[in-house]
Amino acid sequence: MKLSINIILYIFAALNILSGVLQGIYKNIKPVPSITMIISGILLFLSSYYFNIYLLITGLFLGHIAAIYNGYQVNHEIDKTHHFVRLLISLLIIFSMIYELKKIAI
Repeated sequence: MKLSINIILYIFAALNILSGVLQGIYKNIKPVPSITMIISGILLFLSSYYFNIYLLITGLFLGHIAAIYNGYQVNHEIDKTHHFVRLLISLLIIFSMIYELKKIAI
């Protein structure tokens, strides 16, 4: 199961980094949310590599904040469905990592 969590985290991290880079290049938005999204992706990669829950939660939190800010800045509204799906994926990843960490500790 640890492998599947890592694969999901790598994909999610890559998408965050790609999103930050592409929005920084093609959208007319401030650079801070794009940089925050890139940092979020890097933290997710690191959380997978070190299997660290604190890096994971920090990376997911920064990604959510940057996504909300970017969505509001570009569309002038918050896409609730998008953020609900992001939240579900984030919770799935968090609870999966907690489950694996408990298995390792036993």
